[in-house]
Amino acid sequence: MDSRLLNSDDLKAWTGIKQDAALRRWLDAAPYPIPYKTTPKGDICTTLDAVTKALAGREQSDAWVA
Repeated sequence: MDSRLLNSDDLKAWTGIKQDAALRRWLDAAPYPIPYKTTPKGDICTTLDAVTKALAGREQSDAWVA
C-alpha cells in the first residue's frame, strides 16, 4: 500500500488537466471514482494507492473497453 499524498498540483502535472473542475470530473469518473478530500483552501488531496486502485479498476471495466 502506498499512502503517499498527492495534491492538486501533483495530479495536474501527472494528468495534464489544468482546471480544478475538470480534475474533479476526472477523479469522480464512473465506474471507479478516485476518493479525495478537499482542503479548506480548495486543494485536492488523495493518495497514490487510491489513484492506482481506481485506475486499475477502470482499465478492467467493460465501460472502458474500446
